[in-house]
Amino acid sequence: MRLDKKYKIEEAAAGKKEDRDILKSILIEDTKAIATNGKILAMVPVQTEEETGNSIKALDLKFQRSNPKSKGSDSVFATLEPLEGQFLNYKVVFPEGHPKFTICIDVALLVRLSKALGSEAVQLEFHGSDRSFKVLPYDIRNTAEGIMLPIKPRK
Repeated sequence: MRLDKKYKIEEAAAGKKEDRDILKSILIEDTKAIATNGKILAMVPVQTEEETGNSIKALDLKFQRSNPKSKGSDSVFATLEPLEGQFLNYKVVFPEGHPKFTICIDVALLVRLSKALGSEAVQLEFHGSDRSFKVLPYDIRNTAEGIMLPIKPRK
């Protein structure tokens, strides 16, 4: 398997402390790598050879990033192994159809604003795709609030 180093798909997989071992694996299906921790799901492009496996453990992929074969390259190389267990049926949870509207967000700015509001989780209130949106702490006892401007949509 060959994965572009810009994709850190293992960050979406379950961590060491998670109970569900299956979520600690990254599923490789056709030309996609899919990882989830049950709350987030990431799907990124990947290249595979004629391999017998269809998964890699997230920790193994992190280890492969430091492999000498991957050093100096813009890709991470790893060997796949058969998936042990039943992976989440991601196709049923992935949204289909046309979106109601699209908003582009600078994630780094959202993290900064979240920290400024003293909250690790936030609620976003949208009033239009081209208007500022409200950012509220998820904890209702925290009365801080902020606004953020969307960035221009990709072309």
